[in-house]
Amino acid sequence: PAAGIHTGRAAGQGGDLLWCNARSTAAGFYLGAGFRQIGTEYDVPGLGPHYFMQKRLTGAETRA
Repeated sequence: PAAGIHTGRAAGQGGDLLWCNARSTAAGFYLGAGFRQIGTEYDVPGLGPHYFMQKRLTGAETRA
């Protein structure tokens, strides 16, 4: 996906976990959107430093 956010199943199909490889400079955006940082910063060759982030969906978010 263009936004770099992935899910095993679409939310409308019962998926409940979003994950992404967030650029370090965008980590604050994802934290503000309810994602949590998993692990330490790592380098993606050619793209720079990133964090693995995830967000567990609940309630209305899983039915969107």
